[in-house]
Amino acid sequence: MGLAAIILLALAKENSKMFGTRALLGCGGSLFLISILISEINFILLPAAVYIILSIKIKISHKSRLAISYFIVLASTAIALLVIMNRGTVKTSKSICKEIVTIGLDSSLCGGAIQALALNVKDAFASNVDRYPRYFFYFFLLAWALIPVLTSEWIKSNRTMFLVVLCFVAPLFVVASDYGRWIFMFNIQLVICMLASGLTQNIFSRVRVSRLIVFLFLFSIPHSNIQVEETIFGPIQSVMAYIGSIPEISRVFR
Repeated sequence: MGLAAIILLALAKENSKMFGTRALLGCGGSLFLISILISEINFILLPAAVYIILSIKIKISHKSRLAISYFIVLASTAIALLVIMNRGTVKTSKSICKEIVTIGLDSSLCGGAIQALALNVKDAFASNVDRYPRYFFYFFLLAWALIPVLTSEWIKSNRTMFLVVLCFVAPLFVVASDYGRWIFMFNIQLVICMLASGLTQNIFSRVRVSRLIVFLFLFSIPHSNIQVEETIFGPIQSVMAYIGSIPEISRVFR
């Protein structure tokens, strides 16, 4: 939902009609605040939201853009703090799990986000530490994902924006184990900001065939809790998945 809100804001920037711009801006801003209320993780998309709003320079005055940006920052911060202060507990986690089992669903659904409700920051940090050194592999994936951004024209004039986004996302790598998701949310923010800025020269020309092949080979790597063997056999699984899909793809074009 957070990304949908960011896309609406980006559409507002590209819209040529005043009413359409304001409508998209209002919908995007409202959806962004609602997304934080649903999941506080969406708060880390705040830099991209503000960046896009401030880049709408034709149809809305500078004063209005600043006012909207301040409101989004203050409102989203207040909502995020409200959600964090009223986070779940061990009792909440057990209660949800019990309800899941009662309605006949598999108890494995009690893991993930539901199980995380029972963790405090100290426990979450300790859990992350236990996942190293195998989790270092994700930083290789992060570096690979950032190559088009770090070699673009945009980064030359937006290093501060890059650091702001990094500061918003970095804490998640300390207390949350879904590294694949955080890498995606970090990178997608930067790409959206690049597209919104108009400085998109050479973005796609820098995506070399070799990098694309590596990406395709890494597609089966899990977004969290990676195991040592998966860094080796994950690429093989990706290739096998592509080969297995060939018959299905061929039927579509018959």
